[in-house]
Amino acid sequence: MNRFIETDNKITGVIAKDLLNNIDVEVNAPLVVNFGGTWADMILEMAAKGKDIDHKVKRSEGIHIITKKMNNDHIISLIKESGKHLMVMPWRNHTIIGTTDKEFHG
Repeated sequence: MNRFIETDNKITGVIAKDLLNNIDVEVNAPLVVNFGGTWADMILEMAAKGKDIDHKVKRSEGIHIITKKMNNDHIISLIKESGKHLMVMPWRNHTIIGTTDKEFHG
């Protein structure tokens, strides 16, 4: 996405880059949704035209292991006094074990 289209102080679309034809394409919609995930605050800043926004997202990275289903409907969470943690949780008929999450800079 190159930039937002704004009408009457409302985001009504985006100018996107068509990488196959190397052209900019205007995409308008009755509703524009921010699906930026952990980068949603950066997209909000683009929409705010460089103005600082109050909403900031703390990004993280980590490693998780997916195994055969080990438990049913419960999440098991262990937290040490140091702040390190481990979770075992059900996910799509499997179990996720993690985490080594740490703050991501970059």
